[in-house]
Amino acid sequence: SRMTSVVVEPPTSAPGSPVVWTNASGVSVQGSTIIKTAGSGWGNAGASSQQQLPGDGGIEFIVPQDTAAVMCGFSPSDRSASYDTIAYGLYAWFNQIQVYENGAFVGSFAFFSPGERFSVERSGTTVSYKRNGVTFYTSVVPSADPLLVDAAIYTQGGAFTDAVLTGVSA
Repeated sequence: SRMTSVVVEPPTSAPGSPVVWTNASGVSVQGSTIIKTAGSGWGNAGASSQQQLPGDGGIEFIVPQDTAAVMCGFSPSDRSASYDTIAYGLYAWFNQIQVYENGAFVGSFAFFSPGERFSVERSGTTVSYKRNGVTFYTSVVPSADPLLVDAAIYTQGGAFTDAVLTGVSA
């Protein structure tokens, strides 16, 4: 019998600017990666981007594990380290992808595997959520304000890696 081998290439970095994390609380910042160091629970770990998204653009990131609860998206400001202040949040909850907007559950959309690339993007006033470049949900809540990346992590050791912004101002 003939054997076939498959080489799986790691995801390449997205084009754009690496997120410069600020307002870090309960997390370790390693470049464009954040990892929760505080104990599990909401409200004690998060960070936001130093950069602003004034118009069209997005945030892309990798969820490296399917054993944590982590949320990342956009907000006009970083009011707290909790998920309920994230205006447009993509929630990786163990192996499920969900959307929360301003703390309200919008829906469950897919199961995922560790290492997949996710994004939250704005075009005009429309915000869409993508998995590996494919839109799975478009928000009905219009967005006009300048936005920051806003992240909250529930699970100790939970992380976002390779967080990259497009369409940003310094």
